[in-house]
Order: sequence, then C-alpha cells, then structure tokens
Amino acid sequence: MNKIKGIAVSEGYGIGNAVVIKELNLDYSDVEFSNSENECRRLDEAVSEYLHSTKKLVESLKKEAGEKNAEILEGHLVMLNDPFMIGQMKENISAGMTAEASVDSVCSMFHQMFSAAEDELTRQRATDVNDIKNSL
Repeated sequence: MNKIKGIAVSEGYGIGNAVVIKELNLDYSDVEFSNSENECRRLDEAVSEYLHSTKKLVESLKKEAGEKNAEILEGHLVMLNDPFMIGQMKENISAGMTAEASVDSVCSMFHQMFSAAEDELTRQRATDVNDIKNSL
C-alpha cells in the first residue's frame, strides 16, 4: 500500500476516501493508420462506448447525488454529439490521421479556443473537452 501524506488546509479532521488525480499520458505513438474506413469505425465505436457509459453514469449520479451534480457529464454528452466536432475528427481521419490523433487534435483545438474566451463559463468548457479527450 502506498502511503500518501497531505498538508492540512484547515483545522479539524475529515473522514472519507482519498482521491489521487494524475495527469494521463496519452501515448498512441505505436498506433498505425490502417485506412480511413477502419479508423472511422474505431472512432465511432469509441464514441458510442463513451456515450453509453457516460449516460449510465449520469443516471446513477442523478439518483445518488441529484440532477445538479450530473449536469457536467450531461454537458460532455452534448459536446460529443456535436456534428461539427465529430465531423472535424472524421475529416482528420480522411487526411490520414489515426482515430487517436484525430481526437487529440480536435479536442486540443477546442480546448485552446475555449481557454481563450473572455467568459468564465466558456473557459470552463476547456476542462470538459480535456475530459472527453482523455476518456475517448
């Protein structure tokens, strides 16, 4: 068992589960482009699986934590159902990118775009796009 030490930020104590958040290393350098049709199929399968598992998680969250707490994940579903986002990914695949590289490229583009916005709510969407990229 790994022992993790933290720094107290307020007086008292808390009881609960510790959560360690690590940055994902999305290394897909060993994935080779097969053909556009196969890469689009792989993308479609990944998107379908993500949508299915996220919908189940949304329903579970609504029951256990309330509607408000499920809104972020519902936002992920809306973003990934955007025909423009998926269209850009498939366009990249047609140009010779693997499904992984295409997802990374399009999500990074949206991340930069949202991060540069003046509106705080729009800037928060940058985090949502990263979550989608990491999950896909």
